[in-house]
Amino acid sequence: MTGRSRRRAAGALLLLAGTLFPAEPGAASAAAPENAWTVCLTIAVKGEYSLEGRERSSGHYRMKFVWTGELETDGDDYILLHGRSDLAEWDVEETTAAPEGIRIRTTNDFGEKPELAVMYVLRLSDGLHLNFFIRGFAVPRSNDRDAFYLLLPASMENGDRPADVNYSDFVKNGSNAVVLDDPVSLSGSRKKSFHWDWLRRTSFLRQDVILLGTNRHEADVTVVISPKK
Repeated sequence: MTGRSRRRAAGALLLLAGTLFPAEPGAASAAAPENAWTVCLTIAVKGEYSLEGRERSSGHYRMKFVWTGELETDGDDYILLHGRSDLAEWDVEETTAAPEGIRIRTTNDFGEKPELAVMYVLRLSDGLHLNFFIRGFAVPRSNDRDAFYLLLPASMENGDRPADVNYSDFVKNGSNAVVLDDPVSLSGSRKKSFHWDWLRRTSFLRQDVILLGTNRHEADVTVVISPKK
């Protein structure tokens, strides 16, 4: 296993431990870190999707996640500790034109919500690379037979391949590399913002019918790191 792989595996285990056994607020760790910071990650997404085939479906959505955690030094590396993740905003509407008429689904009856997973930070020469992704689901919700997977934002560091798709290959503008300044070298709080546009068009065959799917969104990511008091 490479050093990079070992760090990823350790980061995943630390996240799991922090999720299953969260520390009490203000509780001191067995070995207090020399440096510690609070981390606030905000991810705002606006997107749309469509499907053309036996029926025509289209949807648009907005979401915002606010994630908080802690960052601690661990020798020459860092440990990212999970805190709290909130889906602060989720609004979606989908319309399907079918032979029997128009079907509309909105947030209250959509049946699925996105989920944010923040994995770890990896210290490289240019800074701290943040690994996260938002889990999607199948759309359109009103047409299970022809549904395809809705990919949602992921950082470049993330190696997941939902629906066998490399998310980073379809970033059209901006960059999904969420790289933070090394906080040890900073004084006070530091805020960094990232933006990218993402688009994927695909065709696939279902029951001898060629379907065309479009999935696009724009993501705005803000990270604030502040010294822990």
